[in-house]
Amino acid sequence: MDVEKQVYAFSPELIEGIIVKRKNRFIFVVEIGDIAYECHCPVTGSIGNIIFDAIPCLLSKSQGAARKTPYTVEAISLDPPGTENKTWVGINQNLVNRYAENAFRGGMLANVIDGGDTILREQVLGNSKLDFRIGGTYIEVKTPLSEIQLPAGPHIVKKKAADALGPNRFLRHIGELSDSLGPHNKAILLVCFIYDNPRFTRPAQTKNSGTVRGVVAASVARGVEIWQVNFELTPSGVRLARHFEITADFA
Repeated sequence: MDVEKQVYAFSPELIEGIIVKRKNRFIFVVEIGDIAYECHCPVTGSIGNIIFDAIPCLLSKSQGAARKTPYTVEAISLDPPGTENKTWVGINQNLVNRYAENAFRGGMLANVIDGGDTILREQVLGNSKLDFRIGGTYIEVKTPLSEIQLPAGPHIVKKKAADALGPNRFLRHIGELSDSLGPHNKAILLVCFIYDNPRFTRPAQTKNSGTVRGVVAASVARGVEIWQVNFELTPSGVRLARHFEITADFA
């Protein structure tokens, strides 16, 4: 990874381990060398519908005495253990806004929205708190993880699929984005992946997907833009891989 193009650097670098199981929503059991540790899982929902058994991962060491777990799982790989040059899938949704903000401030997303020096975080709009306001543009960031749109080998065992974008909070936020539109405003849904997803596709049909798709289509019709942003994660840091508009896919 070119250090000059990093959006975010890990210090110290991430270390590699093997997830042997997901104990609960908040805890992975990870082997580092010959020792098993209970490590923080930063995602409370499904991750690729994967059953975690011998799944490679990257971990950051916890900072501060208040943390109950010694490490946080930052990324997983769908490659078999022992594979060299693994492809990593970042799962720490808590850091995605930081990656996006740094990309905005660095001018890396200027064709999405310019004005990276006027970023306001966590802006209240209606009954929601949206992630950013840049000038007259409200931006909401989503990081779908219940489906990972990369090839998976036969060693990956999956559970039944769930909604890629959980309905309740998502519907409220995209509705507020749509409501923010005025004669001089823009509204953007930024769909971020911490891996190089070729193109975000609509998830399989579930009981909520019809409602979600209807609200998204209505918001697009009112002028909400949808952009896909792909970040690449390695043990040393995160960089912007590519980004492109996908509004037409949801019209």
